[in-house]
Amino acid sequence: MKIIGNERIEEAIQKSAQNHQFFHAYLFSGPANLGKKTLALQFAELLKCSKNDIHILEKSSAIKIDEVRDLQHKLLLSSQSEFKIMIIDDASNISNQAASALLKTLEEPTKNTVIVLITSNKSKVLPTIISRCINYEFSLVSKEKINILLDDFNLSEQERNQILQFSQGRPGIALALANNRKGILARQSFISNFSNLLNSDINSKFIFVEKIYKESKENYNKIINLWTSFFRDCLLLKSNNQELILNQANLNELNQYSKNNSKEKIINLINYLTEINNAAIINEKLALENFFLKV
Repeated sequence: MKIIGNERIEEAIQKSAQNHQFFHAYLFSGPANLGKKTLALQFAELLKCSKNDIHILEKSSAIKIDEVRDLQHKLLLSSQSEFKIMIIDDASNISNQAASALLKTLEEPTKNTVIVLITSNKSKVLPTIISRCINYEFSLVSKEKINILLDDFNLSEQERNQILQFSQGRPGIALALANNRKGILARQSFISNFSNLLNSDINSKFIFVEKIYKESKENYNKIINLWTSFFRDCLLLKSNNQELILNQANLNELNQYSKNNSKEKIINLINYLTEINNAAIINEKLALENFFLKV
């Protein structure tokens, strides 16, 4: 398992593991799909943790105190290897009660245990937790490095360019799209449906919000990011920068919205989506309903 980009962080983790000079807790932060979980698992491999000594809590919804206590209990059990590792993804979903329980472990770590917290939104992680971890900030990867990654796939020039555009410096997205080309068409369809939704009545918009809340709440941030990319492209059209547009296949929809709405309105919508995407505590359903009142 090797990550693409962020080599400095990977080398630091490898060196600390090989020399057995590591801290008891780490926070891997940065945008999604950069290899944070991959590196955490690589860490466990370097420490020669057995499968039973790798404890992972992966949730896109609230992480509750009972779930943290269950992990803590597992860390106290006898191990098959010298070290144990606890991985929590996404740490920004840790509830206040669960955070209090986790703090106790961070302050009084179990012997030969490493804790790796992963988040794509560091602003939502409690400062008291951040301060007790070694912090590594993952950065977006250059287009050149992702382009090299795509050499392993039999891609047409159009597919390669689309993947480079859509991935926006995230190797995980690039790999997912390269392995499943249908994902490219799915994105085009999603943007097209969103454009149609923008032109629908408010009742249809609220029904859509209800559907997202019930069926796709775990994809809330991904949906917001896709919507943001739509308005970003509209803004680029306003500025005559068509070559930088991500959703080239949806150019007709983008042109239509761009012509019918002011630059100021589009900027305000981008700012609002960014705000609700980064908010530490938010009622997602209400935030999306407010968004559709603005469009």
